[in-house]
Amino acid sequence: MKYIYILALATTIMFACKNSRTAEVKMDGGERQNFKTQNEIDAEIITKYVAEKKLNGSYINGGIYAVISDSGSGEKHPTVKDTVVVEYHGSFLNGTIFDETKPGKTINFPLSNLIEGWKIGIPYLKKGGKATFVIPSALAYGAQGSGQIPPNSVLSFDIVLLDFK
Repeated sequence: MKYIYILALATTIMFACKNSRTAEVKMDGGERQNFKTQNEIDAEIITKYVAEKKLNGSYINGGIYAVISDSGSGEKHPTVKDTVVVEYHGSFLNGTIFDETKPGKTINFPLSNLIEGWKIGIPYLKKGGKATFVIPSALAYGAQGSGQIPPNSVLSFDIVLLDFK
């Protein structure tokens, strides 16, 4: 009995650790169908969006597409330990704005409290830096979404980093 348990456990671990980019599911008729992962879906969405908008940027860590129009000035970049002072607006890729600072107003955020996409993107800027970050869902609000942001949403943020401390 002990050996059956060990064999079952080993089999379970083997299948659970299978490294696959897509899930393969056997359908009722015996045919197999591959399903894309959310990361692959987001990558396709971002690629299409970048092409349609003719954006001139590059991919940075984790699949964020960054268009840095002004890297800012100074010697230092913010870190996740800093509080950032920004003007920004966040939108869905269809252009609908879901959040933004009021005109002429700024907001302070501890960078460590923000979505992963901001934690990755903001440190590429210096004081006065301006960028647009197209952020895959896994680095935004993921499968759970947040408030008016549906699950698995790819988001765009226009950010001006005014200061950090």
